[in-house]
Amino acid sequence: MSGQIEIDSQLSVDAKLYLFIEPNSYTGETVAEIHMHTNRSVTEALLEKLFAAGCRLAEPGEFTARAYLNGKLDLAQAEAVNEVITSSNRFQLAAAEKLLAGKLSEITGQICSALLETLSLIEAGLDFSGEDIE
Repeated sequence: MSGQIEIDSQLSVDAKLYLFIEPNSYTGETVAEIHMHTNRSVTEALLEKLFAAGCRLAEPGEFTARAYLNGKLDLAQAEAVNEVITSSNRFQLAAAEKLLAGKLSEITGQICSALLETLSLIEAGLDFSGEDIE
């Protein structure tokens, strides 16, 4: 949504408001972003107005933590976000992006399924050991 944000009675600036509605946002919660092209003092004045209305800045890592807590990311993916941010070369970045895409979770899920299937076959073999079935 485009429009004007009134900083005070004498100052308004052009801005865009982006709403990310739950559950389709990154965090799984409804989130709003304000985008505007202006200088630092106008930004600070707007922030003061927003803080007075009860808004606050997000803490570092808060969006990823909320995404994890709301089931939007698994733990490996949440950790991969930090790895993407702190990677220092293209190899680290590529590995972090694979984690973020869920490759580790996918592989461990496949291993877990195979182990559960094997365990169920072993249990069935023990339960029906006296019978002639394979």
